[in-house]
Amino acid sequence: MMIADTLKKLRHSVSDPSITILLNTHRTFPDNEQDDIKLKNMVNEAESRLLAAHEKRDILPVIEKMKNLAGNIDHKFNLDSLVLFINHDTAEFLRLPVAVVDRVNIGTSFAVREIVRAVNQTEGYYILCFSQKKARLLEAQNDQFIQEINNDDFPMVNDTLYATQSLDRSLAGVEENYLREFLTVWIKRLSSTIKPTLCPLSSSPMSATMATTVKSPTSPPPL
Repeated sequence: MMIADTLKKLRHSVSDPSITILLNTHRTFPDNEQDDIKLKNMVNEAESRLLAAHEKRDILPVIEKMKNLAGNIDHKFNLDSLVLFINHDTAEFLRLPVAVVDRVNIGTSFAVREIVRAVNQTEGYYILCFSQKKARLLEAQNDQFIQEINNDDFPMVNDTLYATQSLDRSLAGVEENYLREFLTVWIKRLSSTIKPTLCPLSSSPMSATMATTVKSPTSPPPL
C-alpha cells in the first residue's frame, strides 16, 4: 500500500488507545544501527505510559502488538524517519523521506496530521522501468527513492508477448505487435495503480531497458 493510501486509512481509525511513535532515522550504515536502540527506548516509554493509564490485562495485547511490530522492522532500509501506528486493530509502520519531531503520541486516534503536512511539502512521482520482458514501478519523492510497488499489477513479467523465434523476429511487424500488446497491458495496469494523466507513449520496439517518469499526486489530500 502506498504512503498516501495508508495515511488516508489511518486518519479515520479511532480506537483507545492509539499509539503513534515518530522518530527520525538514518539511511546508511553504521548510523542506522542507532535507530533500533532509539526505537526500543521509545517503545519502552510507550509501554510505561500505557501501563500507568490502563489495566494491565486490558492493555497487554496492544503492548505485545507494539513490541512485535517494532522488533520486525529492518533498519537497513530506513529513510529519514519512521512512524509506527498501533491500536487494538492496527499494527503498521511507514518509512518516510521527511523529518519528523521525535515523540510518542497516545490518544484515541493516530497523530497523522503533522505527517500529512510534512509529506505534502514533497513532490511525489513514479518511475516506470520496462523492457520487452518486465515492467517495474518505483515510487519516489523529491530526489529520494521510496519503494518498489509490489501488488497484483507490478512488477509485471512478460512471459509470452515477445518474439522467441528468429523467424518471428525477422518478419516485419511481428515483434512490434508483441511489444505493442505488452505496452497496452502495462498501461492499463499503470492506470489502475496510480491513475495519472499519461502522455502519449510510443509503441516502437525497444530492445534495451527504458524508464519513464510519471508525475502523479502521491501526496495525501489536506485534512
